Formats: sequence, C-alpha cells, structure tokens
Amino acid sequence: MKVMVLEPGPNSGTIGCGGSILKHIKNGNEVYMVSLTYGDASTADFPPDVFRARREIETRKAARVLRIPQSHLYFLGHDVFAISIEKATQEIMRLLREIKPNICYMPSPEGTHPDYKATYEAATTALAFSGGKWFKSAENHQDSWTVPTVLIYEVSVPLGLPSYYEVVSGFMGKKKKALMAHSSQTASRRYDESSRHLNRFRGIMSRKGRFCEAFEVLRVEMLF
Repeated sequence: MKVMVLEPGPNSGTIGCGGSILKHIKNGNEVYMVSLTYGDASTADFPPDVFRARREIETRKAARVLRIPQSHLYFLGHDVFAISIEKATQEIMRLLREIKPNICYMPSPEGTHPDYKATYEAATTALAFSGGKWFKSAENHQDSWTVPTVLIYEVSVPLGLPSYYEVVSGFMGKKKKALMAHSSQTASRRYDESSRHLNRFRGIMSRKGRFCEAFEVLRVEMLF
C-alpha cells in the first residue's frame, strides 16, 4: 500500500501524522512526503539560500528517522507565503497519478500561516480531479487515479471535531526524534512538545489509547 503525505513545508506532516507514518512503515507500506515549500522564510541568522539548504538537510535527516527513502521526498519549491495554488494543484495531480497512493494525508486549512490554506486548496482540487480525464496529463484512462482514502491532519490549530483517531502510543519516541531533526524550528519553538501534549490530549478524550493522532475524514475506503 502507498501513502502520500502533503505538507506546506518541512515538519508539518510529521507534527500532524508522524506517528501514523511510522505505523504505516512498520506495516510495510510505502510513504511519500511532498513539501510544497522548503519552509525557508527569510531569517536574520541565515541568507535565504543557506537556510533553504539547511531545511532540506533537516528534512532528509528526519526522513531517515522515519525510515522514508530519500527518493520518496519531493520538494515543490514554492515560496513561503506565496504558494501558487494553480501550479501546486497541477503538481500534486501529477504526483497522485504517478505514485497512485491508496491513502493521502493533507493539512487542515485552519491556522495562522497562509500556506496551510493554500496547500489545502491545491490538494482538495487535485484530489477531486486526479481521477478524471479532463486535463492533458490524463489523455488515457491509465493516467487517472482516485485516492481511496483521504485524511486531514491538525498542526498549529486543533481540529474542531475529529472523526477518526489513530493510536500512536508506541511511536512517540521516534516521532519526537524526527521532529528534533528539524533543529532550526525546535530551537525557537518546541514542536515536539506541543505535538506530544496534543496527542496525549487526543488519547485521553477519545479513550482510544495513551497517545492518538486525530483526523478529519474527507474520504475513506481503507487505512491499514
């Protein structure tokens, strides 16, 4: 089974569904990570090109922790705060038809960062039309692909009413290690701690397990 994780920038997908990623890999599933940006907004500490290179290095290091093959990492290279929704839609649609994932995880549009909303809009449009033959990239039926299961994950703002919970209690240690690989981010904001507390909260409130990741189901046929 193939799994695709769409994220606005590096580490978002790990925050929202890192435990589920590890669970998929343990079960022998293939995981592909698609980052729309490098998360390389300008900083006083690094020139833009240096910071972009660092974010990619951190992402590849985190992928090794998650045991995602380097060849399964995709960087679309959009500018932070300026994702081209039209271009991103076409790029995501191409990857959906090329990889043919059985499950796709995408971010909630809720949050303070505009890239979450842009990623959500591009992803929902691509997912809606990837199974059709309305675009030049789908001149024959073989090019079309409809993803059977689509889940929306939470990052900076909790989902209001999750409809699915995945128990990730046995994967929290590696999830933390993967998040800490993004050292440029955790140096100023401990995403590993916020993620752990949110997963613990979801576990308590859902009564499913000690730690859970929460999702909104957009489309479902299979999970594991």
